[in-house]
Amino acid sequence: MRADDDLDAELDLRHRAFGPMDVAVRQHWREEMLARIAVGAQYGVWAGDRDGAALIGSARYYDLRQYWHGRPVPMAGVGGVKVAPEARGGGVGRALMAELLGVLARGGFALSVLFPATVQFYRSLGWELAGGRYRIEVPGRSLGSLLPPDPRVPAKPGEPAGPVAEGQVAEGPVAGSAVPLRRVNPDDAEQVIAVLGAVHAAARDCGPATRDPASVRRWLADPDLFGYLAPDGFLGYGWHGDSTTRSWSASSPPLRRTPRGRFGGSSPRTRR
Repeated sequence: MRADDDLDAELDLRHRAFGPMDVAVRQHWREEMLARIAVGAQYGVWAGDRDGAALIGSARYYDLRQYWHGRPVPMAGVGGVKVAPEARGGGVGRALMAELLGVLARGGFALSVLFPATVQFYRSLGWELAGGRYRIEVPGRSLGSLLPPDPRVPAKPGEPAGPVAEGQVAEGPVAGSAVPLRRVNPDDAEQVIAVLGAVHAAARDCGPATRDPASVRRWLADPDLFGYLAPDGFLGYGWHGDSTTRSWSASSPPLRRTPRGRFGGSSPRTRR
């Protein structure tokens, strides 16, 4: 799609496929669409000649990096796939996705991921169900009672474990050893991505993914998100009646304990 295409037609198509949006979400959506169009990652299908014709299908993708054994692999995040109800059953969706797959292959993406609203359709094009997404809820008051990492367990693969005398109990951070955290803003997008990538590489993670700088920049601009960056970790959370941690990644044991103090100390307001 081009910057001069009618976004209202795309919005109408989006409403019919996924439901209406409130004013705030609609503004964010417009910014998202313009960003995808600017990098050539938003695609559309029109009924007949493009100029003056009705938009009957669209899809977009995001430039991600998924980590496998700590190594980043280019992965396309496919989203916003939709076809107008009156145009379904005529091969529009298949033609759209076949074209998009060709774009991704030429772009060097080894992997692609999407939410399979229609499993049979996406499976016929080469996608398959893999992995899982899990949501964990922990009462905030419980964070203050979490035990620190066992020093007998290596912090990283291949590193030796620390010595522990018989009967010794691992202690938490001592006074003066506070982890240096600073609040982030949209201009920190690339640094956030770099820190998260370093964390995944150090842990030899399999599965986690990072987004492109433009997407992370818009995420960090969300007024409901509070993000903090450390030399080897990132914390993002929001307040929606209770506290919800949206993102937490760290490589050093002291930094892994940081949410315990940050959220545990606010336990009356922190529920999950």
